[in-house]
Amino acid sequence: MVTRNDLLKVELKQNELQMDRLKLDNGIELFKMALCQYIGVDYQPGISFSDTIPEVVKPQLIYTDHQQALLKRSEYNLLQKSTEAEKFKTKMKRGEYMPQFGVGAGAQYLDIRDDDGSGYGMVFGTIRIPISGWWEACHKLKERRFIEEQNKNEVTDHTEKLLLQMQQVRNTLDEAYKQTQLAEMSKQQAEENLRVNRDHYEAGLINVSDMLDAQAQLQQSCDQYTDALTQYQIVKVNYLQITNILSDK
Repeated sequence: MVTRNDLLKVELKQNELQMDRLKLDNGIELFKMALCQYIGVDYQPGISFSDTIPEVVKPQLIYTDHQQALLKRSEYNLLQKSTEAEKFKTKMKRGEYMPQFGVGAGAQYLDIRDDDGSGYGMVFGTIRIPISGWWEACHKLKERRFIEEQNKNEVTDHTEKLLLQMQQVRNTLDEAYKQTQLAEMSKQQAEENLRVNRDHYEAGLINVSDMLDAQAQLQQSCDQYTDALTQYQIVKVNYLQITNILSDK
């Protein structure tokens, strides 16, 4: 027999579901408007988007060699360019204090009246050695070598951080995948729990409150499973981006 108290609980649950449904519908419309604004599409009432979550792919199938991926990172290439620039600056500074050579040639022709004339030629060379600037040169070149070594250390540090970033995202991807597996198991257990409670309810062994609790647990586990799938896809795209796998496709 269904008591008055059980009937009130069912009605209360129905009201909660209606309120949640209204909030959900409003939230969906707001997200549609935000998505249209983000991708540059005119929003129209009733517009729909595909909401199918892609199948979960094992992380091992998308892993890549981080050392090879590093060579394709724009940040790494910029670091290498900065190293080349510092070496070039050092060469330029060294060239300022190197001896400078100059070579020239000249010719002259004289023709006086009916004379056959005569010609003269000469070759000359010059050399400039900045003796007075040796102390300054040593100081400046030492400073350049220090800057070049500092740049080398910074490049090494940033390179290690790029590798660490890729490894961290890979670890996060592993964790997200495990979360999907656990969430799926929880959903299956909640489905089985609801089935058992439904059988017991129909047999009169439990009251409606237990049935409502089982349904609420199933709904909660489904929501958690959806969140886990969504989070996995977000982390997967992030991993593909920082390893340049997406740019290769």
